[in-house]
Amino acid sequence: MEQRALAATSPNSGAVVRGSWRRKSRNQLGHASWLDVVEAALWCFWHGDDLASGEVLLGVLLGRDERVRLVYGLLTGAFYLSDRTD
Repeated sequence: MEQRALAATSPNSGAVVRGSWRRKSRNQLGHASWLDVVEAALWCFWHGDDLASGEVLLGVLLGRDERVRLVYGLLTGAFYLSDRTD
């Protein structure tokens, strides 16, 4: 799907698609709405050097919010397991 099609849905989702989470600090992230959840998971994935460091960021950032952990798990699974040929 094209970025333009997603961005047209709403200004907030468009900002996330364009990478607004890259410019935010840890204190600017939330997890109240589904868009906040996706943004926080992307932030942890972007700032982590590997799977373990992203999980540490996730724990420090949001504690036990299972929704963010779920989205983060989907991102890391798609990224780290895409090269496997088992």
